[in-house]
Amino acid sequence: MLSGLISIELPCNLTYFIVCSDASRHAICVKLQRVKNEIVRQEL
Repeated sequence: MLSGLISIELPCNLTYFIVCSDASRHAICVKLQRVKNEIVRQEL
């Protein structure tokens, strides 16, 4: 789990984007994808 997860609003012209956090020992990347007007969070 990401500490201090930020609520992100996806721009309408983006279908998905990837957020990375290197606060821990290894980088954590999360893919946020808009599916049917809902934002799906998927850890990579």
